[in-house]
Amino acid sequence: MPSGRIIKRHILFLKEQNKGILKQQSAFEFITTYGWAILILAVVIVMLYYFIGIP
Repeated sequence: MPSGRIIKRHILFLKEQNKGILKQQSAFEFITTYGWAILILAVVIVMLYYFIGIP
């Protein structure tokens, strides 16, 4: 049976892994959300330029 020290080290290791996963998930959600916003903004600007800006 594993000693308490090994179990504590394993729990600490898992907590550290979780922090990395949560940071990655937050970064991915941020990039996804603002990526769509930037894409939509770019499409709107191109459409305005095409329909209004070209003489």
